[in-house]
Amino acid sequence: MEKIFDFDTINELEDYLLQQTNVDDLRQTLLEEFIKYAHYKNAEHWLIYF
Repeated sequence: MEKIFDFDTINELEDYLLQQTNVDDLRQTLLEEFIKYAHYKNAEHWLIYF
């Protein structure tokens, strides 16, 4: 998951995502990460969990 944050452009991210063989697992992982971060009301909440 952290590899996604290493890309400098959206094209690099797109290339990486298109190379993935198991799209369903990738989709599930991304959705879980989104839900985890979207749960917080503000950045202060992040400090509690990280």
